Order: sequence, then structure tokens, then C-alpha cells
Amino acid sequence: MASSESDRSSAIEKFGATLAELRVRRGLTQAALAQQLGVTHQAVSQWECGDTMPDILLLPKLAGIFGVSIDNLFGGPEPIQADIAREDIPQDDGKLRAVLFIGNNMVKSQKIMQVLAGDKRIVFKYQGPALNVESHMSLECGDVGGNATAAHSMRCGDVKGSAKAGHSMNCQNVGQDASAGHAMTVGGDVGGDAKAGHSLTCGNVAGNVKAGHSVNVKGSVGGSLKSR
Repeated sequence: MASSESDRSSAIEKFGATLAELRVRRGLTQAALAQQLGVTHQAVSQWECGDTMPDILLLPKLAGIFGVSIDNLFGGPEPIQADIAREDIPQDDGKLRAVLFIGNNMVKSQKIMQVLAGDKRIVFKYQGPALNVESHMSLECGDVGGNATAAHSMRCGDVKGSAKAGHSMNCQNVGQDASAGHAMTVGGDVGGDAKAGHSLTCGNVAGNVKAGHSVNVKGSVGGSLKSR
């Protein structure tokens, strides 16, 4: 299993354990909590077992029932201030950023993003060329003149800089390094190193190639090649 999938699974299990602890501490049965949320007690049981996650829109309600922050639901510390601090706002550097808000709170916890990034309903789509793109979720875009980063899957055209995806990647040429937590498919060449947690398919690679599973390089490799 790729590290990103393992981390996500661990975050879901941690959420389930925290939810069960908070529920018991509040003296609620699964059925009583389910009634407050408008779901079945089987759903609550599946959450606590780490089999499934509640809908993202239920997270603020869950946090309100137990009097904690959303970050606390994932085992994180209580934030000092719920509102967005001025230093949290990125500088005006021309980079396109996609972030996620739950209510009026910007999600910054990596534990939460590991879980929410896997929700295929949450995708940052951008049409046309872009300079630099940073998405805390899945990313779909055209050509990128600089770097492209996605917390989950990435599908794009040419990336002149580096390309990094937390899960799968499917793009054309990458000018610098390319890395993906799961499978990677580069239709053209990679100008630096190419690294994938699972399978890797690409053209020429100027640097090293490393994959957790199979490798299919349709051109030359300038450095070393390693796969399991």
C-alpha cells in the first residue's frame, strides 16, 4: 500500500477511535448520536470502526455536539483561534491555490486533508494555462508554466516545473521532477527524477526512476532505475 493511502487509512481509524471516545464520554449511545445527526446507528458504528467516514457536511455538527473543534475529531490539538489568522493568508505570489473551508474555518490539518482529499466530489478544476497551481484536493487543469501540486490525484497537460501528487498522476511532459503517491502516467518526458508509490509509465527520464510496483519507461533513463 502506498504511504499516502496508509496515512489516510490511519487518519480514518484515528477519527473513529476519537469519535467513540467522545461519544462514551458524553454518555451517548450510538443510536442517540445517530438520532441527533439524522443517520442510522449502523452508520455511526461504521464510522467508529473506521470502515467509512461521515459526509463532510456532518463534521461541524459532530464537533458542535461534543463541544470540540473539527481538528479535535481527528485527534488534533485545540486551535488557539478558529478564525483565519492573517499569517495564514498566502502572499500574492501569482500562484493559483485551492483550499477547503468547513463553515468559516479553513482546513489546514493534514490529518483532515488526508481523509477529505480522497473524496472524489472535491476536485479543483481549472481551464486554460496557469503559472503555478497548488491544490489541497484533487486537481484537473491544462498546461502549467511552473509547478503543480495536488494533495490527491492530478490530471493535467504539460508541466514545465515539477509535478507532485499525493495519489495518482496523469499528465503530459514534466520539465523537472515528477512524483506520485500511487500510480503515475506521464505521456511524454520527465526532465528530472520520476518517483511513484505504485506503477510508473513515462517516456524519457533525465534523472532517476523509482516505483513501488511496475515500471514502463518508453525511452532512456539518465540515472538509476529501481522497482519492486
